[in-house]
Amino acid sequence: MADWRIACDGDTLAWQRRGRSGIDAGTQSISGPEPLALVHALAAVLDGRARPGDGLRMALGSHYMRVAALPWPQQRLANAEQHALLRQRWQARLDDVNDWWLGVEGSGTVRLATAMRHDLLTALEGKLADHRIRARACLPATALALQSKDLPADGRITVIEGSRETVITLSGGRLAGLISSWRAPATPQATTASGGGSVRYDDGPRHWLTRL
Repeated sequence: MADWRIACDGDTLAWQRRGRSGIDAGTQSISGPEPLALVHALAAVLDGRARPGDGLRMALGSHYMRVAALPWPQQRLANAEQHALLRQRWQARLDDVNDWWLGVEGSGTVRLATAMRHDLLTALEGKLADHRIRARACLPATALALQSKDLPADGRITVIEGSRETVITLSGGRLAGLISSWRAPATPQATTASGGGSVRYDDGPRHWLTRL
């Protein structure tokens, strides 16, 4: 059995496979009609390489997994209450909230919420099921940035995700705000810059793999 790590922005799928024979890695271009272009790129990587029982962890840029910093009540919510609150908070941000799977993670009064199109999620699950691969985690690239050890207690994190950019605000070491938007395409640089209460990740999906 092998351990797969997959990371994708809107342009490139980076992959790494760790097995008994060693480590293989590469990239695959993402092109074609959305939202299923990602599934086709994943199929091109898994076909002929994946084996039943392999495990997979995936990080998706905000091109595929939308992110937001949402105010959250301190009291514990039942699953139905949590889902209703997520629908209410995402209503104004999505064309039709019924077309999206909604999730939330973290703790505190502002939490990282995620949204992913149902058709994309279903297609990804189907492709993994075809290969009998176990999905161990599917995280937004934003969450990987928040797990880094070099974050300022108060300041900003900028995550470059191909044609999108996510700016995270931290206060007291906790998530305080988030803005994700389109940007002009640029070539990722394998660097992480910091200073003055800010951190900038401009390293692309291949380097996201190291944080999965």
